[in-house]
Amino acid sequence: AVCPVPDCITLTTNPEAPDLSVCTVNFETCIGCMACEKWCPDDYDAIRMLPFAAVMAKREAYATDTFTAELPPKK
Repeated sequence: AVCPVPDCITLTTNPEAPDLSVCTVNFETCIGCMACEKWCPDDYDAIRMLPFAAVMAKREAYATDTFTAELPPKK
């Protein structure tokens, strides 16, 4: 694992599109080591470390579980 903190980064696969996954960083356990940002492939540029105040402002603006909330119900 890239992150030194167990379970700080989780990978969730979209059941409707198994080739697509989303990495989620747990703000509560993150120590700010930036290992995830360094190891994220350059062509994805998906993880950016921001100052804590900026992260909290964005966190308030978005639901914490938008990925699963947007999935259609299982049939």
